[in-house]
Amino acid sequence: MKKLFSVSAAAVLLVLSIIPVFSASPSISVKTVSSAAVGETVTVSVNLSSSSDLGSLDFTVNYNTSEFSLVSGSVQTGSLFVAETSVADGKIRYGGISGSTVNSAGTLLTFKLKVLKTGGKITLSVNEAANGSDKLVTSSVNTSGATVSCSHKNTQYTVTKTATCTENGEKTGTCSDCGKKLTETVEAVGHTYGSWVVEKNATETQTGLKYAECTACGHRKEAVIPLTVTTTAKQEAEPSERETVSDTPSESVTEEPTTENENTRSDGNEKTSTLRIVAITAAAIIGAELIVFIVLKSRKKKKNDE
Repeated sequence: MKKLFSVSAAAVLLVLSIIPVFSASPSISVKTVSSAAVGETVTVSVNLSSSSDLGSLDFTVNYNTSEFSLVSGSVQTGSLFVAETSVADGKIRYGGISGSTVNSAGTLLTFKLKVLKTGGKITLSVNEAANGSDKLVTSSVNTSGATVSCSHKNTQYTVTKTATCTENGEKTGTCSDCGKKLTETVEAVGHTYGSWVVEKNATETQTGLKYAECTACGHRKEAVIPLTVTTTAKQEAEPSERETVSDTPSESVTEEPTTENENTRSDGNEKTSTLRIVAITAAAIIGAELIVFIVLKSRKKKKNDE
């Protein structure tokens, strides 16, 4: 069984090695803006997809001269091929060749067109394409064009329904470029309120009420006025500055007396001691004189008596 499986696997691998591997079909696309107004200039690019496996390429870009006009000097070629262009009314032909196979995506051609009429189409046709082996692959190249629709920029509108504060309005018009009648929505404008009016003043126990009215439709909006707070209530609710200071001991209370205060106190004590000594001395002297006076007077009396 294993031998049969090995033989089958080898046969499959042999078949796969014989089947040639083809690269994806090349694709050339026209790119430009999706919409524009008459008189505007649009930039057009022609782009090559990756994995194209091309060695040479010849194609023509076509447009209607009643819809577009080529802006002079705007045709430029890219760097994927060594290429040349030829310009005729409504046609730009591109012919390019490369020394090696081109497999990278990139821009082949750019140019500018002025819009003469909206809704115009730009198409592309491949004249000849060859791969890296110089084999023609023209029929396998995929192409896609582009259409520039009307942007309706050149439209004058008339309001058919006026928007209110809460409801959308409507406006209609006719595009001068394509003649299409258009209708667009006009967004609601929203309320525009005047100044606040106090309907009920707030007190310490009841909230108040104020309102404002829309100047356009009279719609009223209301708002609550918070309770009032008196000065007394504030003082009771919040500690005063004095109370805060008393709760937190200040640095001045805990500071030690300065040297200057100690000197002053010491000088006062010395003066007080001196005064006391002087007073005591004076009292002693007065007492001694008084005693002497009494003794002398007593002797004198005794002598007289004798």
